[in-house]
Amino acid sequence: MATLLLDKAKIQTLIPHAGAMCLLEGVTAWDEDSIVCVTQTHRDPANPLRRQDRLAMVHACEYGAQAAAIHGGLRTQTAGQSVPAGYLAALRDVRWF
Repeated sequence: MATLLLDKAKIQTLIPHAGAMCLLEGVTAWDEDSIVCVTQTHRDPANPLRRQDRLAMVHACEYGAQAAAIHGGLRTQTAGQSVPAGYLAALRDVRWF
């Protein structure tokens, strides 16, 4: 795995997910406009989203939402503010190709 700027323990301070539901394992890069996260949890047979030994395509939305939340938390901290709790309430225009 690439050199981590943040590990899973630090990620869990930025998002409301804990334990196995914290799906991302590290951040390797980020700036004001983007973030690069890494994980192998999609391969874990104990992944809490797994059904019939598989993840559904819709679970990619959860991985993306967690990356977005981490990015927002990092930006907020960098601005010297505290990270507020937040939850994704809806997705729109999600399309699978």
